[in-house]
Amino acid sequence: MPETRKPNIIRWDKFTVVSSDINEYGDLIAVDENGNEHKVKAKRDFLFNMFTPGTVVTTGIASYMDREYIATANISDSTPPVVKEAVKEGAVVKSVESKKALDNEPQRKNRCCSLSDAVNIAAAKINKGDEITLGKIIETAKRFCEYLDKGE
Repeated sequence: MPETRKPNIIRWDKFTVVSSDINEYGDLIAVDENGNEHKVKAKRDFLFNMFTPGTVVTTGIASYMDREYIATANISDSTPPVVKEAVKEGAVVKSVESKKALDNEPQRKNRCCSLSDAVNIAAAKINKGDEITLGKIIETAKRFCEYLDKGE
């Protein structure tokens, strides 16, 4: 088995994710508050769940053969700035889940989908000016999960 090398991080970028989507190659394209696109290759799909709308993400940029890529990512501790124009009224916010999470048992899939949907609802409500707490997000996710587990 070949030896895996640890990427050499050349810089750190910090931004707020406004939207994210998976392209036809399986890469995640995250758009920041300034409209800049950040690509996370399909090879690093374990990072995809960090790039949810409204999340402040710190990415470690590495270089391979003079090409920069996102090698690592962390969710930042700071509160994201309020971006009113980020999501237009009535727009659909797409969520991104790791493909591997969907391949596991149905209950785990239900939990992932429920939490993702609850976060998307919270993001839409925040952009409308409503105040949302973590407790409300978790409560909504639990209700979604119960509904999915019962199959009704």
